[in-house]
Amino acid sequence: MLSLCALQKKVAKKRRAERNALPHAGRRPRAQMSASSSPERAGGAHASGAHASGANASGAYASGAQRVAADFFGKDSIVHTMSCLLRGIAPYHADPMTHLVVMLCREPLRLALTDRGLAPVRSDPSVVMPYSKMSKAQLATVQDVMAVWRMSGTYGSTTQMGGGACVYELPSRCGQTFVDAVLVLYSVTLLMRSCPSSDLVTSKMLSNVVLQRILSSVVLPREVIAQAELMLRAAAPAVSGARAI
Repeated sequence: MLSLCALQKKVAKKRRAERNALPHAGRRPRAQMSASSSPERAGGAHASGAHASGANASGAYASGAQRVAADFFGKDSIVHTMSCLLRGIAPYHADPMTHLVVMLCREPLRLALTDRGLAPVRSDPSVVMPYSKMSKAQLATVQDVMAVWRMSGTYGSTTQMGGGACVYELPSRCGQTFVDAVLVLYSVTLLMRSCPSSDLVTSKMLSNVVLQRILSSVVLPREVIAQAELMLRAAAPAVSGARAI
């Protein structure tokens, strides 16, 4: 059975390797957790980003899942995280983007750590953010969460569906934490429109087709789509051909 102690050693080793790779780089300040909220989504009361129902505005009672929402699925990190998650599941799904977006919009985040990385989706343990792809801030978050688990005992261990052991955060009084649907929609559309176009199809045409598949699988309020559109327009100078959804 995978132990918390073994995971702590693995992550600490990865952080040391990152520091040794850049011996002259100064330490970067830790990102502050956002407490912003997004509109409620269909299928349940969905809290945005790092702010879950039951947590106060200062984040004093933030659960590990809330910290993961902020540091892995926040505005400054979600594009990188989604890109890594999609690379991992692409060989196993005909439409990995729709699969991932629908799961993140329907399910609360699950803070589970395996020997490979962070597994944020309960229904599909193949969705993993590898430790090797995490930023320094993300590795620090994982290490901090495990330290809290070790002191408080607020974790359990199990064997995942499909095999493989993991340690996971026990339910907390902070309630469930959902990834912000606005950021999910923004990130996947930005990734698709960043891909080079071919003679047969443009990146915008491809993103529109996938978007229609997503919207036919999960109901998202018009406000969510509008906010994602605004973010894409703001990012347009950095992405050739990026236009409204």
